[in-house]
Amino acid sequence: MVHVGKVPLHTTSLAGGTMFILLGVLFLVFDGTSALPSLRGVDAEFAWEERLSRWAGAVPDRALLLGLVRTGTGRKEEHHRPSAHARTDDAAEEHR
Repeated sequence: MVHVGKVPLHTTSLAGGTMFILLGVLFLVFDGTSALPSLRGVDAEFAWEERLSRWAGAVPDRALLLGLVRTGTGRKEEHHRPSAHARTDDAAEEHR
């Protein structure tokens, strides 16, 4: 833990904050990453975007919506056993 004046800062909070500040500076300097250099040429990226767009267009909207609904409703709730330190109703009654 690092103390800045009277404020205690945990090292992970400090690292995370620094990362977000650097990311913000990167966005400001490179105009939201639009001016960053590309690994591929503009034509290759455009062709890749077109192929992905055609592939995504082939998926019907209803199928996508059904998949999202099934994913959301198919989750099972996790049931946790009560902690060994948690009081039962009987123990709570006796404590009163």
